[in-house]
Amino acid sequence: MPAIDRARLALQTARVADAAGDPEALRRRFRDLMEFYADRTRRLMPDSDGYGAPLPVLKAQASALAERATTSDQAALLADVLWSMEFREARLVAAKLIRGQPPDDILYRILAWAGTTRDPLIMAELAGPSLGEARRRAPATFLQTMMDGCRAATSSQRSFALRALADAAADRSFQALPDVLEVLSRGVEAPVGDEARSLTLLVVALARRTPGETARVLRDALDRRQPWAYRLAAAAMPELPERTQASLQRSLSASRAAGIIASSVD
Repeated sequence: MPAIDRARLALQTARVADAAGDPEALRRRFRDLMEFYADRTRRLMPDSDGYGAPLPVLKAQASALAERATTSDQAALLADVLWSMEFREARLVAAKLIRGQPPDDILYRILAWAGTTRDPLIMAELAGPSLGEARRRAPATFLQTMMDGCRAATSSQRSFALRALADAAADRSFQALPDVLEVLSRGVEAPVGDEARSLTLLVVALARRTPGETARVLRDALDRRQPWAYRLAAAAMPELPERTQASLQRSLSASRAAGIIASSVD
């Protein structure tokens, strides 16, 4: 991979942006840029596909494209073209391009996109930075969309919605924690894999923000003999105050005695 020269990179990203009105040329030039900065020594994570291009290159390209998009509709069209390329770098740039979209549009688009990827880096970008502005501008719409996502037909969309709620719960400006706790209160049906990992992230975030209420919900779930509750309670335990830990530990001990087996997250 060549060293990043700012002047050269500016010219390269401008050339890609010049093709903003021609989807095929945009795809071709974007791939050429990724080939130029490809890091063949970098091993991508599972469920990922890409060139290993460095983040400064992606930020520069996103900025160049954003400057060419004079309206939010144009930015959305460019983002859709890039997302259709189905590899990490293109999708990360697409996610950056839609950050300024109207909340309803970005929520709809991101939830649809989330059903087509399992790349952990892309999911983290979509759930956090890409949704951050929409979450702050329209918290009620964000919350309802993600609550609906938790009941989606596909596991990938449910996993994403839980991850987005975890990012929201970690944001001190987000105040709808009682509504998010409802996700745990109503129960989750045998979560596994990505869905279980996202649920664990949510519980840990909630335990940090509202430890007493989170422990109460988990105790109730343990009392109802929910098998997933054991693993979530164990994950939340280090984030809780000592007194709250002791109360939850008693419920965990009772669950062990009752023979509750935690669901796998693998």
